[in-house]
Amino acid sequence: MKKGKKKQWLIVLVLTVAVIAMTCVGGWKHAQKTAFSLTINGTQISKEEYIQCMNLVQYNTMVTLRSEKHDVSEDELWTTTYKNGKTGYEYLAQQTVEQLKYMHAVYDIAKDKGYIKDATYEGMLNRMEQENQSRSEKIEKGETVYGLKEYSTEMYQDYELNYLQETYMNDKSNEDMNFTEEEIQKHYDNDDWFVGEEAREVDLSEARAAVIDELRRAKYEEMTEEKAKVAEVDGDMDALSQFTLKQL
Repeated sequence: MKKGKKKQWLIVLVLTVAVIAMTCVGGWKHAQKTAFSLTINGTQISKEEYIQCMNLVQYNTMVTLRSEKHDVSEDELWTTTYKNGKTGYEYLAQQTVEQLKYMHAVYDIAKDKGYIKDATYEGMLNRMEQENQSRSEKIEKGETVYGLKEYSTEMYQDYELNYLQETYMNDKSNEDMNFTEEEIQKHYDNDDWFVGEEAREVDLSEARAAVIDELRRAKYEEMTEEKAKVAEVDGDMDALSQFTLKQL
């Protein structure tokens, strides 16, 4: 091979290798940017947990988006940009993260109080499996099983979140669930209280249990929302948004 041609061939080879390397690096950076990664207060959120929560908030998010733009088609609902400057799928990703923060606040509070040992999503799945196994064994023995024969993940999580709230509310050791007579009277006076199909108005002595229940629920929600608000979230929202779009 002549010296000139050999030099040209080497130059072409070097350029080709450089282009391939740049393409690989670019592809790696793109994959890195769109990779799923999310932690809440140091707890790694799995894709399964994220998708489960996304499905939970998807309908309400869709209603919110449609209330802003009534004429948007179903195909364009998630890719349209709305008043907040976000696309539908970006807003859905944001709502999913907010809901995850709230649910983890519920579980963290429950763990701190000793109601559960494991506050993670995997811990919830393990408890669900144990509950379903227990129900299955009772059915095989001919014993009575109240409610569902078997929980789906969505139904069990909904049940457990409500159960943990009720447990906290009825725990007499929680001082924030106890109210003074003045607080109870004030809450009663702020509204009208009725019972029965005939909507009979009742005084505080009859409405007392309902008044206290409302106060407890409001206090629990306030406490949980405050805990969720200060949760430390680590993750690339652009990447989460792209991941969310792929699930739709």
